[in-house]
Amino acid sequence: MYVDTRPVQTPLGDGVAGIDIGEVRIAAVYDGQGVHLHSGRLIRARNHYANKHQAKLDARIARKKNGRPPGQRSSKRLRRLQRARRTLRDRIKRQNRDQLRKQARQVVSTLHESRVQTIAVGDLGDIRNRIDYGPRANQKLHAWMFGQFLTELKAQGRKFGLKVIVIDEAFTSQ
Repeated sequence: MYVDTRPVQTPLGDGVAGIDIGEVRIAAVYDGQGVHLHSGRLIRARNHYANKHQAKLDARIARKKNGRPPGQRSSKRLRRLQRARRTLRDRIKRQNRDQLRKQARQVVSTLHESRVQTIAVGDLGDIRNRIDYGPRANQKLHAWMFGQFLTELKAQGRKFGLKVIVIDEAFTSQ
């Protein structure tokens, strides 16, 4: 495991920036001077691919499990399919985590150069419980990695000496 030993940087100014986290645009950043958009399409495409491929693997696994009595050892083919499903999920998770880290690093370094000290981010914590749009939209909503992006944003903010605060999004668009 890599441990970052670089010293924590100090903020260059005292500005405040606002970030709106989204699914297609992972971050819409306003720093008082302009808007910067950061795309989240790659993560969305990876999740779409993984869900589609996992559904095919799940169907094949279900066909292998049907004729087997409980307690009997599974076939080599079944174990191979289960390993393929696990490997797929793990690989996509690692790739998405890497992409989120890169996006957060880019956002924070840009804001640091823009002399921002505080980053305000909207709280999306309970959005999955409040909204039900149907099966297809819910799949996108539940694949949305806003919590992990916020965690990466806070970690990168600490490295640059920036403060990341989470605010309630109620009535912010009026």
